[in-house]
Amino acid sequence: MTDGLPALSFSISSLTLIGMLAVITYTAYGMSVMPLNLIKGTRSVAYERLENTEDIDEVEHQIENLKSK
Repeated sequence: MTDGLPALSFSISSLTLIGMLAVITYTAYGMSVMPLNLIKGTRSVAYERLENTEDIDEVEHQIENLKSK
């Protein structure tokens, strides 16, 4: 009746070890790439320029509304 217990224990331990190695590798890769992504950034210059132009247009529109009052 207990003949399968060591095999089951070994299987569970092996899967746990493989899972932990995968988690450690995934975390190590993520932590080493994160600073590079923060330095590199994700926005392009064209997007930033468009966003600033839209902000300027909005402020100018608000100024015109205040002057008309």
